[in-house]
Amino acid sequence: MSHFVANCEIPHAFYWPICYGVCMADVLYARAQPDLKAMVDAYAEGRGLSMNGAILDLVTRGLAQAAAEETTRAKLDKLETDKVTLMAQLDGMKAQTQNLAAFTAQAKGVVGECPECDKPVNGLDLLLSRCPHCGKPLTSLPAVAKPLDTQLLLLIGAVSLLAGAAVWAATK
Repeated sequence: MSHFVANCEIPHAFYWPICYGVCMADVLYARAQPDLKAMVDAYAEGRGLSMNGAILDLVTRGLAQAAAEETTRAKLDKLETDKVTLMAQLDGMKAQTQNLAAFTAQAKGVVGECPECDKPVNGLDLLLSRCPHCGKPLTSLPAVAKPLDTQLLLLIGAVSLLAGAAVWAATK
């Protein structure tokens, strides 16, 4: 039985002296179902190839496609990882937005009186360190009526939270 090398129709006995360096030297043997062999025969006939040429073409194309699919899978996995990271960052930003909304709501409330003119100041005035009525700096905490003590503490906590979030964001 003579053996053929892909794209070389020379029997194995004559292979080395004639085809050295031109034809491929390795031989692959495979068994196939009759319907697969019929499809390869039809592929070879439709392209004017030998059976070996058709198999070589199909295997080469299949390997190239498999490599492309692996690259695509790796890219898809990276995109999924990036999506998870971005979703986590989005959740963090939503939480910060809610905290800032709560801070804004607290800051609009009256937190005490100006030590200079005794008029009410809100949290934004305290944050800006100026009395909107007399323009004097609010160097010390304004005098707070008893029912507003918890509001002032919440405001101070919100300002601390905001400052902490700003420092945290700056370190990233």
